[in-house]
Amino acid sequence: MDNSHPEKLQGVSAKKKQLLSLKTNLEAVAKVDLRAVKDTEIHGYNAAISQALSAVNALITASNAQCTLDTPPADIDMIPDSSGALIYRCEHAKPHKWKLNGDRI
Repeated sequence: MDNSHPEKLQGVSAKKKQLLSLKTNLEAVAKVDLRAVKDTEIHGYNAAISQALSAVNALITASNAQCTLDTPPADIDMIPDSSGALIYRCEHAKPHKWKLNGDRI
């Protein structure tokens, strides 16, 4: 999987890019396919994914990565979309979204 870090997304800037170079969490979480989870596995899986997403989002927040496609700039998060695929999404009123490979949605 080609995985883009938030600072490589069109319309996103990060003031502390060195924090995003800690890519182990980003890559590990990006490989997760939430759509493939069986109901019987969901409890432990949700706890692990929740902690991994928290770690990734903490790195994104600490790097001060923000969407600049609208004003004022807005924070970026990694979230699951309605199908369970992980995406990046900004916190603008009308959020901008990107696939993990960097393509705009």
